[in-house]
Amino acid sequence: MILASPPSSGASLRAVELRLGPSWHQAGILLVMHVGALVFLAPLALPLALKGTLSLLVVISLVHTLAHALRRRPGSLVRLAWSEQGEWELEDQAGRRLKADLRGASYLHPRLLVLNFRERDNGRSHPVVITPDAVFQGNLGQLRVLLRLLGR
Repeated sequence: MILASPPSSGASLRAVELRLGPSWHQAGILLVMHVGALVFLAPLALPLALKGTLSLLVVISLVHTLAHALRRRPGSLVRLAWSEQGEWELEDQAGRRLKADLRGASYLHPRLLVLNFRERDNGRSHPVVITPDAVFQGNLGQLRVLLRLLGR
């Protein structure tokens, strides 16, 4: 299900724009989870080579997920904008602007938003996790209202 256009009830919606920064809250949770995995891996009765490989995979996962949470990767989304015409525009860390559709598989919670976008040009998926501490500029409340009105 694609959620891109305004409702047909005649209600006029204002444009919404959010600039996203690093989420230290999300980074902290990811760090605790990965360190916990390493702690639980240590006492397991596994061959040393397997433990070392698994530990390396956990560290690689930590680096990768922290880069996303802190928006340090070139493809990390740093801006979301919805126009009054019902168009979503995303901007990544490298400055590329992308036209996208919001997919129905998104999640709203008071402390967490998970929005799944699909790029119009090539169909590439762009999930974005938004915690309140990651909103650099803009109104998260306006985005929540918009998403509810769009049927999410």
